[in-house]
Amino acid sequence: MPADRWKFDIVQSIRTLTLLKEAHPQKHPAGAFHFRTPASIATWQQCPPELLAHTLELAERCEFEVPLGKPQFPSFKTPDGSTSHDFLRLLVEAGLRRRYRDRASSMQAQVNEELSIIAEVGYEDYFLVVWDILQDCRRHGIEWITRGSAADSLVCYCLGISDVCPIRFDLYFRRFLNRDRMALNKLPDIDVDFPHDRKDDVVQLIFAKHGPEHCAVVGGFSTFQARSAFGEVAKVLGVAERDVRKFTEHFPWGFGGGWVPDEPAPKGGTGLVELLRANPETSTLPLDEEPYRSAIEMAAFLDGFPRYPKMHPCGVVLSRQPMHELTPTFVSSKGLPTTHFDMDAVELVGLVKMDILAQGGLAVMRDAKESLRRRGIAVDLGSLEPWKDPAVWAMIADGGARAVHHIESPAMINLCRMTNVQEIDGLVAIVSVIRPGAANESKKLSFTRRYQGLEPVVYPHPSLEPCLRSTFGLVVYEEHILQICEAFAGLPPGRADVLRRALVKQKREVVVEIAQEFAAAAKAHGHDDAKIAEVWTLVTGFSGYAFNKAHSTAYGVEAYQAAWLKRYYPAEFMAGVLTHGKGFYHPLVYVLECHRLGLKLLPPSVNEPGPAFEPQGKFIRVPLTRMKGLTEKSTERQSETGATVYAAVEKTGHH
Repeated sequence: MPADRWKFDIVQSIRTLTLLKEAHPQKHPAGAFHFRTPASIATWQQCPPELLAHTLELAERCEFEVPLGKPQFPSFKTPDGSTSHDFLRLLVEAGLRRRYRDRASSMQAQVNEELSIIAEVGYEDYFLVVWDILQDCRRHGIEWITRGSAADSLVCYCLGISDVCPIRFDLYFRRFLNRDRMALNKLPDIDVDFPHDRKDDVVQLIFAKHGPEHCAVVGGFSTFQARSAFGEVAKVLGVAERDVRKFTEHFPWGFGGGWVPDEPAPKGGTGLVELLRANPETSTLPLDEEPYRSAIEMAAFLDGFPRYPKMHPCGVVLSRQPMHELTPTFVSSKGLPTTHFDMDAVELVGLVKMDILAQGGLAVMRDAKESLRRRGIAVDLGSLEPWKDPAVWAMIADGGARAVHHIESPAMINLCRMTNVQEIDGLVAIVSVIRPGAANESKKLSFTRRYQGLEPVVYPHPSLEPCLRSTFGLVVYEEHILQICEAFAGLPPGRADVLRRALVKQKREVVVEIAQEFAAAAKAHGHDDAKIAEVWTLVTGFSGYAFNKAHSTAYGVEAYQAAWLKRYYPAEFMAGVLTHGKGFYHPLVYVLECHRLGLKLLPPSVNEPGPAFEPQGKFIRVPLTRMKGLTEKSTERQSETGATVYAAVEKTGHH
């Protein structure tokens, strides 16, 4: 409408970084668009014919139907021409024999069950595509760990996608795949961690293999929030930067309690103005003065609107048909096709996301192993099973895990000391106990006391002992929700999984709905009201984000491996930590940790320029790149000169 023209002009000015009245080639002039009025609607016959034709064209282009629900699995071409079904079984059977040797026959029943569910939901191609991508990664020297519920799968373990044995750790496959979940089209993805400095290489490998027509990064939109929108609008209206900062110092990020998201936003910015007036910190601002009043009105209008497209930090989707048939895409700043649909919407259209995650801890362990290899020391971290080195556990239990990824935070170090953890299953539980959904102070204290035998383990009902035994009667992992609902009440896994999601995302209305189903199912199993209420309280006490056991297991095993490297090869390990700088603490903390371990830092040398920190016995050489005040060009020149000199010295044999 014509009355909204000023809003359109402001949006144009925000996009072009200009003042409201300032001209710009990309700004559309006032007469460039036709704003319909009652008069123009009544006399539509007088409109130019080309305008009506363009209107019809736009209407026809906007008329389309998005196919929802049916999974769009990527296709996989088997190297031997067999079907995906047969080729997957061939790989899994070979992996089963390789992993378990003479015990393989005892695992056959679970393999058959998993393969039948995978075949039933048409997941074979997805497993094979992920397997194929990881084979490419291995050929390029890129290591990984598979985290999340995919590690529950014995098929994933046999394929080498995961290196965590689900039998040894009693992992629950139904948390990853179950028929009820598939019926709801809640497709699980396979999440893989890679060294942070190789993540982009992995993405490029995927695009090179599948092509931009069938591959895209998951995208979405960043939206305006009240504070940022006000700042953008105020600048367009000519308010100085310092005045904008002063005005928004105590400004809300969004409406907050000003209006309910499911209801229409207040008209004319009234809700935002009233919110500011009601807040003592903003009530004295010149809310009724121009241009602030217009900026507030426009900020309220923009609040929640898309600001600019963005990339998901790690999600990649693959499609069998051309990607454009399922989702619009744009080219991101990295030059990659990116979906306009966000992570939830791509799932609705049937695309299965694969998370390509970056992790600093893997890069540290890789570099430490490479440094040792150059000294003639071969380290196989996979051979550390059954993870029973007393010196490593003494270091962890004594609080010496600083710089060890996953267990180095103050809270984790404190919990390891409180429990005096001495075995891998305890460490796996601790990795999840610390999460917000599983943790509160009373639960952490109960876990600590029960772990050390200072408090009796109590189960609300005998049927819960098998699933809660490893956590001493406490609900710690996400799949505990599914297992309790199934064991105690006989609730279908799909409904139990809906409950788990509702508890994680704190959707109270869904929890209330399933509470009635849970009670009815439990009564049908012969439980009385008091016992049902007790178990339901145990279930709903798990609220918020937490890990599943497979996720905790992958991280717990990785933490032990990193701790082993720190215990036996501290110089190589700490050099990797300092090089990558991806830890929990400021680099100075890791320098102090080096001193605590008896490692001295040598000053930069042009003969050993880096760019990595270099271990040398009980010393670590600081690279030239860490010298403060040097320009990047100077650093590169000194590094090149140093490398040349060092090569010449090595050639002559003089030192």
